[in-house]
Amino acid sequence: MITWVPILHFYQPPTQDPRITREVSTQNYVPFLEFLMNHPQIEITINFTGSLLEQLIESGDKIVIDLLKELINRKQIEFVSSPMYHPLLPLVSIETMRRQIGKSSQLIQHTFNVEPIPVLLPPELAITPEMIEHCKGLFTGIIIDESSVTTDWNYVTAPKHSCIFNENTKILPSARGITEILRSYPTIIDPEKFISLLINSSQNAQPIISVNDVELFGHHYDERLNLLETVFNDNRVSILKLSDALPTINCTTEQIKITPSSWSSSHTSEPFSLWANPNNDLQVQYHEFENYVRTLIEKTNLSEMSSQLYEYIAKQFDQGISSCHTYWLSNWPWWHPEIAEKGVQKLISAVRAIPSNDEDKPEAERMFSTLIHDLWVYHWNGNQYPRYKEYDEYRNAFLSKLPDLS
Repeated sequence: MITWVPILHFYQPPTQDPRITREVSTQNYVPFLEFLMNHPQIEITINFTGSLLEQLIESGDKIVIDLLKELINRKQIEFVSSPMYHPLLPLVSIETMRRQIGKSSQLIQHTFNVEPIPVLLPPELAITPEMIEHCKGLFTGIIIDESSVTTDWNYVTAPKHSCIFNENTKILPSARGITEILRSYPTIIDPEKFISLLINSSQNAQPIISVNDVELFGHHYDERLNLLETVFNDNRVSILKLSDALPTINCTTEQIKITPSSWSSSHTSEPFSLWANPNNDLQVQYHEFENYVRTLIEKTNLSEMSSQLYEYIAKQFDQGISSCHTYWLSNWPWWHPEIAEKGVQKLISAVRAIPSNDEDKPEAERMFSTLIHDLWVYHWNGNQYPRYKEYDEYRNAFLSKLPDLS
């Protein structure tokens, strides 16, 4: 029997259109959670981001929240930890990282009366060795992408090590092959072939950990939820929550180098180029503006403002640095200037609320208006279309490498 630990990621960006969140909730979150309700034998780990939970609370969407509460009472689900608004952790300050992780944990505890397990799921699985060092005192485990510990991962073999000791922290590689197949396979996946892949991919009979967006199962692919149901009901596969699987995993003490990585590490020349490509002028401008705003906030005398005002400024800034805003500027595979613009608006809102540093604000306004101007000029000049063609060529080559699971 093979043990599979699928971790499903529930997330919407903090600037998402409420209509889209409601649509995804109806098409995906509710059906998936009802599926779990109808299969009480299934226990699973999820990453329910504070960004999405906050939106559901503010919109009065009690259906998803009530389903989660019942599943928690049944002990069918557990939460892993993550920052509130999905920033790329290698690109933010330690203070921002700690603030956002704390806010997310507090919201989950307040809403569900339960704490996330002390394992971190970094947004976009983006990590650096330095970031891991900063997290050691906060978490007993950190989930990373397999590409961080090996360059020769493939689609038919799970990570050599399910757990790597880094002092007192367990580093847990997510199986890139399983993740990519569930994310990208273009046609219906045959459940028997997928189960055989799981069984044959395991090395040393160790549990296989994989991270995927929950939207794959019913929102992006109608049949993927049926695939999960078949796999979950197969007696050759044991589905465990991460907290239950960890005691069964043998952590290697072998010295293994951990390199900067994300889920896109093998897609691009740099691990974070979907969010911070030095050749992408719009992303460069975005991060320069973000850093300027952070500097203004850090220069502010906190004694000059109320705690309520500080919370507002911090929230605007934290929402503005969500990874989605620069991801949509990557133009790979998609391009969405409206979402990027919403992020820029959040950052300038933080600046305008600062009660001092007025001499620095004109420069912030200049950077803000220039970035808005440049991203829409890029859009109206049609610069996104050549990138669409490049991506299509890349995708065709990528899909040809996937194993036949139809």
